[in-house]
Formats: sequence, C-alpha cells, structure tokens
Amino acid sequence: MRKHIAIVFLVSCLIGLISIQSCDLFNKKNNDKKDATLSVTDTTKGAKLTLLDAEIKKNPSNPNLYQARAIELMHVNRLDDALKDMYYASMIDSFNTDYYFTIADIYIEKGDGKKAVLSLEKAVSIAPERADLKVEVGRYCLYMKEYDKSLMYLNEALKQDVYNADAYFLKGILFKETNNEPKAISNFQTCIEQDPKYSDAYIQLGMLYAGKKDDIALRYFDNAIKVDPTATDALYQKAMFIQNKKEYTKAIDLYKDMVPVDPKNEHIFYNIGYCYFQMDSIAKAHKNFGIAIELNPQYAEAYYNRGLCALAKNDLVDAQYNFDEALRLKPDMKEASDALATIKKQALK
Repeated sequence: MRKHIAIVFLVSCLIGLISIQSCDLFNKKNNDKKDATLSVTDTTKGAKLTLLDAEIKKNPSNPNLYQARAIELMHVNRLDDALKDMYYASMIDSFNTDYYFTIADIYIEKGDGKKAVLSLEKAVSIAPERADLKVEVGRYCLYMKEYDKSLMYLNEALKQDVYNADAYFLKGILFKETNNEPKAISNFQTCIEQDPKYSDAYIQLGMLYAGKKDDIALRYFDNAIKVDPTATDALYQKAMFIQNKKEYTKAIDLYKDMVPVDPKNEHIFYNIGYCYFQMDSIAKAHKNFGIAIELNPQYAEAYYNRGLCALAKNDLVDAQYNFDEALRLKPDMKEASDALATIKKQALK
C-alpha cells in the first residue's frame, strides 16, 4: 500500500513573477496628458489612493506621485490605470530608469512579458553603463524562456561588473533549465564566490547534488541555513533529501523544526505524515495528513493518503470518505479510484 503514497516535492522558485497578458503604453500621444490630474474613480480605491489623488491635483508635474499612485493601483489590480499613471510619469521625466521597472512590473502582472522586456531595454538604452539594469533584463528574458537573449544580457552585465553575483546566479538557473548541469553548478559556485551569503545559490547547488544522490548536497543545504536560519526552503530541501534516503526519524525532526517558522505550510505536515506512514505509525500519519487538510482543504493528495491510513486501520467508512474527497478535488486521480474499488470489493465479501 505504501508505494501509492504521493510525495510532494517543493522546489524553490526562480523568480516570483506572475503570469502575464497584454496592453499598450508607449504609443499614446502627448495630448493625453491633459487628463493626468483627474482622480481615478473606483469603489476599490483606498485611503492611500485618495491621498495621492489629492497630492497629484496639487502638484500635477511631480512624476514620483504618478509612480506612487501606479503602485497603489497595482495593489488593487487596476492595471490599466496604473499604466496610464506610469505613462504620465515617463512623459514628465523620460530619463528615470526606475519608471521603466515599474512599467515592466505592471506588464508582467497584466500579461505582456515581451513588453515588460521592451520597457527594461528602454531603461538600458538610457543608462547603458549600468550592469544592474542588464541583469534585470536578463532576469525577465529568463522568465520568458528567451534563453539566448537572457544569456546575452547577463554576459554583457558581467563584462561591466565581473563580480555581479546576481548575474552568475541567473546564469546558473538558465543552464539548469536548459539541462546543462556542469555549467549550472559552475555558475552557482561562482555566485557564492562573489557573495558567500547568497543562500539561494547554496540551495540550488544542494538540489543539483541531491538529484545525483550525492551527500555533498547536505553541506550546501547546511550552508544555506547558516546564512539564513529563517529560510525554510533550505531546511525543507534538506529534509526531503534525508527522507529520500529513508532516514525518516531525522526527516521528521527537520520538518518539525520548520513548524515554528512556517506553521501554515501544509506540505510540512503532509511529509511528516508520509514519514510516519513509512514507519508504520499510522495514527500519527493520519493526524498529520489531517493537519495538512485543515491548512489546505483543497489538498487532494492529503485526503488520499489519510484514506490509506484509514484503510490500514480497517476503517472503511473513513477511508471511503477521504478517497471520495480526493476524487472530488481531482477526478482523474487513479490511485483514489483504485482504492475505492478495493473498498467496494471488500464490502462485497
């Protein structure tokens, strides 16, 4: 029965960017500027927006106010209005590179990654001497999976700043995504050489060596934890590595260490449940799968595995309930369907 337990692997995300749509900004005509001082009316407008509306009316030539209002508008998902404000800001001061970063952020949330990159390229054209801008263009291109373009910008940045840790880290991610593991490892290691406190690079190296089932992964995870004791990603990946080595007691201890830092992470309790199940501690496994479900009632895998615990205790009613819930959330979960079929067969005996 254990072979059906589903393990959840949490992998550190590359860049916390949101999925994307499209809109236009740069082709607007200057005569739109006359509308810039008008309040943006909407029931979702909060107190900060009200204050910014008033400030803009008093000082309509201050581009920073438009940027501030655009950021607030993003918070309430009024992306078209946010773009409009950034259009006015960039018209007033077209050489402020920060404005093009805000524009890029809006395009990312709105859905047009390509225009986000174009906005950042505009910033690069304004200040070509700034390596950090090229790194950011490389980051956005990497998110868009435009690998050649990303690599070009990152290499250009390193020509100007050979010690730029971010550039090496992003190159590491790029080579990892394009299945060039030796170059990925090399760039993550170079990143750490430039910045020994770059915890994400340690985590990435740990994950790469964990994939090789090489115990050197533990050293990298430990270094990441040493650099940032609050970084649960490193502790989680270390626990997963130990769990995969079937050292379940040690893995449980590590997961429990994470609870005070990240008490609402359902995956922690799910994996504690998995480890207990492997150790035949069915009651403890059932309890922890239950906590995972309390934290995330949509967690189909947790319902399924709690059902397995119930089945192991011969509690067919509880098992059927959990398998039914798993299928309600994931109708194509074959394991749950098979488990229900097993219950029905037992009921017929």
